[in-house]
Amino acid sequence: MSESPVKQEQEHYDEYQNFAFHPKNILLALLLISLTALFLSLSAALVYSRVQNQQPPIKLPNIFIFNTLILLASSFTMVWAKRAYKADNTLQYQQALLITLGLSLIFMTFTIHWLENFI
Repeated sequence: MSESPVKQEQEHYDEYQNFAFHPKNILLALLLISLTALFLSLSAALVYSRVQNQQPPIKLPNIFIFNTLILLASSFTMVWAKRAYKADNTLQYQQALLITLGLSLIFMTFTIHWLENFI
């Protein structure tokens, strides 16, 4: 005999299905907002203290710019890999993951080189 539809529905009931947003998504959004506010306030405090003490601006090494570009490219290739995976395109998926792996290795190499030479 098959179970009644009401009993099957009760077994698969998800208490969060009635919410517009899952509580974990709200928690994640609050965390990101608070971390962004903390970063911005600390950055503003640093700039303010440097201006008040008449110190020169901070010159960032060029490696930070390269590493930022590498991270952005890596994010792009991860999105590309996800789209290829969802489209069931195995070749593009593998290519995107290999490019992401290569970019990660380049990022690590630049970072280790910078740490060894400048710190």
